[in-house]
Amino acid sequence: IIHLDGGATRKAGLSARVLGFNFASACYFARQHLGGPRAEAQVRGQVRRWWRALLFALTPAAIFMPLPGPRATLQRRARLLRDLLRGVQANAI
Repeated sequence: IIHLDGGATRKAGLSARVLGFNFASACYFARQHLGGPRAEAQVRGQVRRWWRALLFALTPAAIFMPLPGPRATLQRRARLLRDLLRGVQANAI
């Protein structure tokens, strides 16, 4: 479960570690309860597609955001997604 409001990560902040654990949990759940390795591969592919779409949307926003605070937040989130995608492609997550 990912809280869109950020309630679970408000104090600690969103990190690659937290999202990596969420990703690994989703893969485990799919493997155990939704059909084995094939279901896990589908979950991995879907998550990758969503992260790429978010990265594609965040990168221009992070460049052109006029306010420094929100721009820094968008840049941090874009870096986080970029690092996560690299980890997933290298099967580190």
